This record gives sequence, structure tokens and C-alpha cells, in this order.
Amino acid sequence: TETPAIGSGSSDGEMLRLEEEVTRLVLAVLPTKPACPLPEYRPEHAAPTPEAVSAQKEAVKKTIRAYRELIALTERGIFRLPRDDDCDGEKRRSTRSGGGRPSK
Repeated sequence: TETPAIGSGSSDGEMLRLEEEVTRLVLAVLPTKPACPLPEYRPEHAAPTPEAVSAQKEAVKKTIRAYRELIALTERGIFRLPRDDDCDGEKRRSTRSGGGRPSK
């Protein structure tokens, strides 16, 4: 049966028929939402702008340059920090007491 156009009539029969059709549509079970596609089937993201690509390349170049400078300052890639003169040859003591256990 076809649903009557709203406002096409005002008889009780039309209203009952319209109410039945709308109820049937509202109570219909909707299909489940489809799952997200697998990563290999997802659409590509929008391409970055040329300015973004050049900015990223410059940032990578600066990072590599800074890393190389840092490595050149260290001996065999290991930091050798000078000891404090305040130690006078004594071993440093831990500032924490009890090895991290709560005191009673």
C-alpha cells in the first residue's frame, strides 16, 4: 500500500492508514553500521601543500645537521661530563635515605 500524501485528506480512514504506515516505518529495524574499512582499503589523505612539504624537508635537514654537530662534540658518541670540584675525591652520597623506602 502507498502512504497517503500528508494533507491530502482529513478523513479518519486516511489518518489511521497514515498512522499505521508511519508506525511500521518507525519500528523497522535498521541495518547495523558497516565496519571501518581495513587500512589498505581506506582512501588516501589529502596531499600536503608544497609549502608543508618544503617546511618538513627543512626541519629534517636542521635536525640531521644538529645531530651531526652533537655527535662531533662527543667522543665516540658518549658524553664525558666534568666532575664537580666540590667532591674533593669523595664519593657522592645519595640524597635519598633508606633506598627509597618510606621512613617509619
